[in-house]
Amino acid sequence: LGEEEKQVLILGAGKVAGSCAEYLGRDRSTTVVVASMFEDEAMAVAKNAARGKAVTCDLSKPSDKLRHLVEEADVVVSLLPAPMHAMVAEKCVSLKTDLVTASYESEEMQALRSSSEEAGVAILNEVGLDPGMDHMSA
Repeated sequence: LGEEEKQVLILGAGKVAGSCAEYLGRDRSTTVVVASMFEDEAMAVAKNAARGKAVTCDLSKPSDKLRHLVEEADVVVSLLPAPMHAMVAEKCVSLKTDLVTASYESEEMQALRSSSEEAGVAILNEVGLDPGMDHMSA
C-alpha cells in the first residue's frame, strides 16, 4: 500500500520555519517546499525535511510565482510577516488551498471568512494557542 503524496508549501524561512519543515517533513510521502526571498535561507530550511525543496520567491513584487506555488500545494503554511497573510489568503481561497498562519486573525483576514467558507477553504490563524504556534515551534 502506497501512501498518498502530499505537498506542503512553507512561505518564509525565518527561525520558526526550520522546526516547521522538520516536523511536517518527517513523513516521506510529504514534500515540503520552502519559499523565501533568499535562496540560501530557503535551502537551509528545506534540508530539515526528508523531502525538502527550496525555491526563491519575492512576494513583495507582483508575479505569478505565488500562484504556481499555491496551485501545487495541498496546504500552505505562511510564516511571513502578518501584513502579508491577506494577500496569501486571497490566493489560497481563489485556488481552493487550505492555509495556516502563525499570526493572530487580522481584520483583513476576518474579511475573507465568508469567501473562504464558500470556497470550502480552511484558514487557520494562530490555531488558538498562546503564546502562539510560532513561539512554541521555535
